[in-house]
Amino acid sequence: MQPFNTYTWPGIKSELRKALLALPNFFRNPVQGMRELPDWEWITLLLLQAALALASGMLTNIVERDAMGFVIDIVLSPLAALIVTGVVSGIFYYLFKFFFNLEIGIKPIYTHLVFAAIPSQLAGIVAKFVPLVNLVGLAASLLLLYVGFVSNFGVNRIRLKRIFWAVFAVFFISSVWQIARVNVRKDSMRMKATPESLDILEKELKFESGGED
Repeated sequence: MQPFNTYTWPGIKSELRKALLALPNFFRNPVQGMRELPDWEWITLLLLQAALALASGMLTNIVERDAMGFVIDIVLSPLAALIVTGVVSGIFYYLFKFFFNLEIGIKPIYTHLVFAAIPSQLAGIVAKFVPLVNLVGLAASLLLLYVGFVSNFGVNRIRLKRIFWAVFAVFFISSVWQIARVNVRKDSMRMKATPESLDILEKELKFESGGED
């Protein structure tokens, strides 16, 4: 493995180009792509993830017309993606080791997470305007992760399926709960903004100001 500090800018561009050129084949058949993931150096893998996170973050802010978010996400989107994927990779590493009795390296796990996250990133671009589309993206990501873990690591299908169903159920309940809370707030605001409530408020203001006959 070549140390990070030995890479020059042309070398970094070359690694990023190699990573991006691999995406069209993956998009043509993501399920098969998860069974044939590349064994890249860390620099190539991290560059691809940063590029995907940056692109999805910028597109999200363009769709939402959030200029400030666009500027902020240039830094935060790649950084957040790297941190979250690193943490989740660690969780899966110990899950495989103690629950499945499998010794699997961090880099292969990380590689699976980077590619499996693509559907969730795409869904996140329009999540603000399409209710529950984030759950569709999550389901697709979990499916790809399931295919990759079972095919490449030999993980027990039944156990892994139960874990992923539990994960999906938690996110499903959380998403439905958030939508319900938003709808309750909207209904409450509509009730407060009825013509009757405005008339009452106007009369109260007139009375307090001594303007009522």
